[in-house]
Amino acid sequence: MTEVTPFQGERGENFAYGRETFLQEAQTMAEFIGNPNIVRVYSYFEENGTAYFAMEYVDGESYLAYLKARGGKIPVAEALKILYPVMDALSAVHEKNIIHRDVTPDNIYISKNGTVKLLDFGAARYSLGNASRSLDVILKHGFAPREQYKRRGRQGPYTDVYSLGATLYYSITGIRPDDALERVDEDTVVLPGTMGVKISREQETVMMKAMAVDPEDRYQTMAEFRRALSGAKPAQKDAPA
Repeated sequence: MTEVTPFQGERGENFAYGRETFLQEAQTMAEFIGNPNIVRVYSYFEENGTAYFAMEYVDGESYLAYLKARGGKIPVAEALKILYPVMDALSAVHEKNIIHRDVTPDNIYISKNGTVKLLDFGAARYSLGNASRSLDVILKHGFAPREQYKRRGRQGPYTDVYSLGATLYYSITGIRPDDALERVDEDTVVLPGTMGVKISREQETVMMKAMAVDPEDRYQTMAEFRRALSGAKPAQKDAPA
C-alpha cells in the first residue's frame, strides 16, 4: 500500500494545511461544473494519506502555445475574442469570493472545438505560500500584481484584473510586462501603440488602467474591466467580426 508520509514539525503542518485548502478549492470548483469556460472538477477525495481531484481533460493547446505558433503575438480583436470568455469565467468565480491569482497564458486553454477554458486555480498554492513563507510557487513575474509579493497583501478581484490586463498586453505585443515591483518607482512599460500595435487609444487606456501598479487605481471588478474594453472604440480595420 502506498501512502504519503509528510515530514514532522512545520513541514508536516504545511502539508496538512495545503491538503485542506486543496480540498476546499476542489469542492468550490465543483460548483462551476456547468460553466463552459472553467475546467470541470468531477470528484475529489482523500486517499493514501493525501488528497486528489479528478478534472476534465481538455483536448487542445494552451493560449501560450497558441501565441507562439503565431509568432508570439496576435491582433487585438483576436486576443479579445479569446479573453472575453476568460473574463466572464473570472467574474463568475469572483462572485463566489474566489481569486484565481494565476491568470497567465499558460493557464488558459483553447480546446479543439474552440472553447476557451480557464485552468489551474491557485487558491491552495497561495494558502500554502502564506503558511510556509514561500512565494515563488505562486508568482509569475510580469503577470503578478504588486500585492501578491506581500505575504499578507490584501487581494481581491482587482488582483486578477491586473493579471488579465498583463495577459492582454503580452498577447498583442509578444513582450512580458515589466515586473510590478520594478514599476513602483518608475513605470517603464512601453505602450503597445508606440510599438506599432494596431490598438485604439481608448483600448490602450483601458488596458493600462487594468495594469495599474496600485490596486485602487485599477478596475475593481472583472465585469467593470470587461465593460470598459467592450465599450472602447477599436482601432481602424481591427474591429471584431
